[in-house]
Amino acid sequence: MTIRNYFFLGILLLFSCVALHAQKIQDDIATEIKGTWISEVDPDYKLVISDSDYKEFSKDLLLETFTYELTYTYEGNETDILYLKLIDEEGSSYFYELYGANVEGSGILSMRYADNGKILVFDKQS
Repeated sequence: MTIRNYFFLGILLLFSCVALHAQKIQDDIATEIKGTWISEVDPDYKLVISDSDYKEFSKDLLLETFTYELTYTYEGNETDILYLKLIDEEGSSYFYELYGANVEGSGILSMRYADNGKILVFDKQS
């Protein structure tokens, strides 16, 4: 093998490792997502996530309550992406692609609203 071949092999291995790391799902996300989260954009907007409920608040006024589940199914299709699925009282569903919740004690929840691509970032309230 020439130096050039070793170089390309090294680059290929590097990209493979990066791709595998990017696809890794946070193992403890089901427990780490629970808590009170304050929006980084609007400090009056707050989420409170418990074992069974997902509640949205603005200025401590309850806006809406959902049940939720973590799922790899989006619009009837199996995916390799973890979604936070919110279900309202009428049975309508809303999906957020989860990026992470308090990863390594970061105190950050990040997710993307599946319908419009808007990324939401929250700080964990202590």
